Amino acid sequence: LIELCNEKGLAKRGRQTFLMKLTNTRQQSVSKWFNGKAIPEYDHAIQLCKYFNVKFEWFMTGRGDKYMDPVDINTQRNIETKKFIDLLNQ
Repeated sequence: LIELCNEKGLAKRGRQTFLMKLTNTRQQSVSKWFNGKAIPEYDHAIQLCKYFNVKFEWFMTGRGDKYMDPVDINTQRNIETKKFIDLLNQ
C-alpha cells in the first residue's frame, strides 16, 4: 500500500486520511493496513484497486500482473457508466 501511495504521488502526511475517506472506513483500519497488521476487507480492497489501477490478485497476494490492462480499465468504466445510467432511469 505504501508503494502504491508513493507511485501515485500521495503525500506521506495525509495519505491515510485520504484513503480512509476514499474507502469510507476508520482511521484505525487504514493504519493497520499500512502497518501490515490487517488487510482491507473485500469491498475496501476493490475500491483501492480501482483507485490505484491495480489488479485485485496482485493487491492481495503480490502475485500476477500488477496493473490493469487498458482494456480492463475501459471495461470497468463501461460497467460503471451502465450502472449509473440504469440508476438514472429508475
